[in-house]
Formats: sequence, C-alpha cells, structure tokens
Amino acid sequence: QKLQDYVDAGHHQYRWHFYIGESYSSAAFFCKDRILRKELYSLARIAYLDALNCEDITQDELFKLHYRLAGNGKHVKLRWQELAASLLAAGAADARRTEPYGRIIEHYMGVGQWESAFIYSSYAATRFCDRTPKDADITDIEDDLYQWKLHYYHYLTCIRTGRPKEAGIYYQKLLQKIRMQSAYLGKGETLLIRQNAPIVHRWHEFLDGLKRK
Repeated sequence: QKLQDYVDAGHHQYRWHFYIGESYSSAAFFCKDRILRKELYSLARIAYLDALNCEDITQDELFKLHYRLAGNGKHVKLRWQELAASLLAAGAADARRTEPYGRIIEHYMGVGQWESAFIYSSYAATRFCDRTPKDADITDIEDDLYQWKLHYYHYLTCIRTGRPKEAGIYYQKLLQKIRMQSAYLGKGETLLIRQNAPIVHRWHEFLDGLKRK
C-alpha cells in the first residue's frame, strides 16, 4: 500500500508500477481463494498496463512487461488471441529473445494445431537454436529453451506435419547433445528424447519402403 501511495503522489516511473504489479501477482500466486486470486491478478494487470505507459523503459524492461502481460492474461482468462498479441509484442520488443515463441509453440502443440506450431518452431529453431543471448542487459533467460527445447519442439512439429527429413536432422542434433553430455540435459530430458526415437525410425522405414517400390 505504501508503494501505491508513493505512485499516487505523482511518482509515475516504470519501476514502481512494475513492482506493484509484481506484488499483486505474488499475492495472487499464494492466495487460496479463487475469486480473490483472480481479483489480485486483475489489479496486477492494471499496474503492468500503467507501467507500459511510462517513458523510462529499457529494452529488457519492455520485453519483460509484455511477457508478464501474457502470463497474467492466462490468469484473468483472456482469449488466446490477446495472449498471443502480448507474446508477439514481447518478441518485437527484443528480437534477441525466443521465450515468447516458445510459449506460442507450446500452446499450439497443446491444442493439436501442429501446422501453426510448425510455423513458429521453424522460425525459432532457425533463429535461436544454440544461440543463448549473452548481452549484459538481458535478464531472466531460459537457457534450456535455446540449448535443447527448441530442437525438440521443432523435431515434434516436423514429425506431426509430415516432414520426416527435417525431423531427422533435429533429432540427430539432440542425440549429439546427449553424446556430448550437455549440462542442459538431465536424465528426464534424455529419457524423453530417446523415448520419441521410434517416431523418426518409423518415418524413415516408411520412406525407404516407398523408394523400394
């Protein structure tokens, strides 16, 4: 409340509005009451939108703000189109980042819209695979997305959309990471990748059968 009073007194800097949004979001996360939780997320959204109207915003802060609005939108039950708009705005705010595209790919895979998922995974895999940003002004990077998850997502979307040759290329990249004992791949991730290997093998067997015919 003290921070809100400080802002109401005329201190309309980005950081204060953003911190208010984060405070409401944190309170909502731990809130057990469903109605109150949604109300807290709604108050957080107001604070984030107020922050968006401030002028003293760095590139990383603008990215983070749009990204937060997308996550917040899920809690206040916005339509997917509105969430996607915030994610794309985050991507436009900082072209060095792939996290928004990762969320978009995950959504389309989750609802079975594999062609849409492929469009975004193709873009993200080409542009961001193995290219974790190292710039000092970037915070909260999801390293595993750059180092193996995009490879895996694109592999899956290729399989589901009938692109076995490209899927095989990305599966081999994943196997190479396993052989090199990538720090980003634990036992669970390695098992997940290996369990999906038969999908690729079956596609290759199918193609070999066509060639023999």
